[in-house]
Amino acid sequence: MFYCIMGHWFGKLPEFDILTCTYMKKPYIIIVSVLFVVLLTAVIVTRPIIVPTTNKISTPSRIPKNFAECVAAGHPVMETNPRRCAVPNGRTYTEELPNVPPTSVTPPETSINDLIQVEIPKPQEMVTSPLRVSGEARGTWFFEASFPVTLKDANGKVLVQTHAQAEGDWMTENFVPFFVSFNFPKPETDRGVLILEKDNPSGLPEHDRKIEIPVKFDID
Repeated sequence: MFYCIMGHWFGKLPEFDILTCTYMKKPYIIIVSVLFVVLLTAVIVTRPIIVPTTNKISTPSRIPKNFAECVAAGHPVMETNPRRCAVPNGRTYTEELPNVPPTSVTPPETSINDLIQVEIPKPQEMVTSPLRVSGEARGTWFFEASFPVTLKDANGKVLVQTHAQAEGDWMTENFVPFFVSFNFPKPETDRGVLILEKDNPSGLPEHDRKIEIPVKFDID
């Protein structure tokens, strides 16, 4: 029957086939033709249509709560200082940097020789009473034009405590001459130390400075 229907549509059947198909009633051919067309249409309509897919970046459904979560979710990071991460709704999260205490830089300590220079006595010099002490010190070594001077023996016993006086304007940062002369009792040791201290009216230990001159005594 299908063969006769196709021949009926296209009008190409051999003579023998024409005689054969003539015995088929025309209503059957029409009905079968309609069913064939419906079936063919249903196959075409229900055929799945393949739509090319494109790679799309999925938007994270979870809203980040901090910078780390924002970065982990793949949102763009702005290389600022500190860095910031931005989400599509316009909100940004700033990276929290660890609190690093600032490094304190201690200025180099000024050499004592740049603050005071003692001319008399020289280190390890034999001294006698009265003892003359002279030299020069920067104006910052003085307070009210003087600074403390102490003489001790080798046992640490204080023989004399006095003050050297500035011989010039001491309210300067330049070197100013100083001088002091004093008597001292006979020491019990043949060695001692002469201590010249920076006058420190503040009493703060960080402002304390001194120079020690080792001396010899004649105890014979």
